[in-house]
Amino acid sequence: MDRVLDLDEKRAIGYKNVTINEPFFRGHFPHFPVMPGVLQIESLLQLAWIFLGRDFRVVRIDRLKFRRQVVPGDRLDLQVELIEQEGERFRLRCQALVDEKTAMQGDFTLETYSTSQAVPVSVAVGLSSGALDGGTVTKS
Repeated sequence: MDRVLDLDEKRAIGYKNVTINEPFFRGHFPHFPVMPGVLQIESLLQLAWIFLGRDFRVVRIDRLKFRRQVVPGDRLDLQVELIEQEGERFRLRCQALVDEKTAMQGDFTLETYSTSQAVPVSVAVGLSSGALDGGTVTKS
């Protein structure tokens, strides 16, 4: 994500300029460069992190749809909007647009946590107990 344009308690809006200089275009695909869908999701998660103002783990993504390809030269407009909050769990409607047309959309459920509640996966691999969840192991 390159820039945040608007931010309030209900939503955030930002964008990413997609350029041919992005390293992933060398292999995705050499003769027909397309931005990988997972990187579109990552861009929206970066905006969600700014919107929530704290670390989170992805609990689930519902209704994920890719509607058009994103190619070099596109400006990927990003929007996250709060649908509901239940404690530390947030449900966000996320959308990425190109030329005001939906490129990707989905409902993201995210759960915030404090960094004292998680240890990196590399440390957790040797642990015999604990639940692996979204790249972290939570302490009981």
